[in-house]
Amino acid sequence: MSDKVSLIIPCYNGEKYLDTCFSCILCQTYKNVEVIVINDGSEDKSDKIIKEKIPILEKKGYIVKYFSQSNQGAAVAINNALKYVEGDYIMLYDVDDIIMPKAIEVKALFLKNHPEYGMVRNNGYYVKSNNIYSNSYLFIRSKKEKRNEWIFEDILYGKTNNWAASFMIRTSMLFNVLKEKEIYISQYGQNMQLMLPVAYYYKTGFIDLPLMRYVNFGNSHSRTSIKSRRLELINGFENNRIQIIKTINLEQRELDYYINRINIFYNHIKLDFARQIHDIKLLEEQYKKLEKNKEIKLQDRIIFLCGKYKLFNILYESIKLGVGIGCALYYRMEGRLIRK
Repeated sequence: MSDKVSLIIPCYNGEKYLDTCFSCILCQTYKNVEVIVINDGSEDKSDKIIKEKIPILEKKGYIVKYFSQSNQGAAVAINNALKYVEGDYIMLYDVDDIIMPKAIEVKALFLKNHPEYGMVRNNGYYVKSNNIYSNSYLFIRSKKEKRNEWIFEDILYGKTNNWAASFMIRTSMLFNVLKEKEIYISQYGQNMQLMLPVAYYYKTGFIDLPLMRYVNFGNSHSRTSIKSRRLELINGFENNRIQIIKTINLEQRELDYYINRINIFYNHIKLDFARQIHDIKLLEEQYKKLEKNKEIKLQDRIIFLCGKYKLFNILYESIKLGVGIGCALYYRMEGRLIRK
């Protein structure tokens, strides 16, 4: 049977999310699905719960493939899962997020009806873990962002989201690029490893329907408040992008160009990080790198001054807080209006 969707689910200590996760899968309106679950060395009751759910999924008509590995991270889990993919389309699903009943069907039908597209994305809601059904605000609101079909640079430079379950990839086009069915292994992400190779060579469609809820758990792996860990994450995300584009078979000149742009992109990020933690050495180091590349913008000058002088920084943070509160209130109201 054609138009099969391979739903890949990495799981590490996800016992408190698995009931909701499998309920979402069982509510899907699309029937032609193989569910590939990789237990990434969970130490809780995940294995027991998954095994209890398998007969229920199979009763619905889904093909289920369940594998276990020692704890090596989500990227390794997905890499291993790719070897067992038999579907025409691939969709990732993090166990702690929520997908709507038509999340698989709408994307699968788009790819079926638009064979020239390598990938399709959908809109969704950011929600907080203490109120997951609040529909607080949408991933994508900009008309320009919705219309853009060549999103390689948008993903590369963090101009658009790359959440699991918000995208579906055409398997044949992914494996045209990743001929060994291998993604770059990194603890700093796994979604971009799949999205960037496809986004470089093929068009990406967009479905303007909120088909998932991305749950914000606050101080998670990527939102830690520890200074040294935050800098480690920034450096890790930077290296992850560089290593991914090395797998795409770019000409050397283009590869060098993108590596340079990634470095500059993260120079800006590290400059602001240095301001936040008042690290003068790091602040000056990043400013000099931007200056050398002639990439200093007005905002960089403001950030540099705020990093050097605490009084300026207090004023800067106050302005940012006011703008942030205003935007949050607007987005929350926008989400309510759309829901109604």
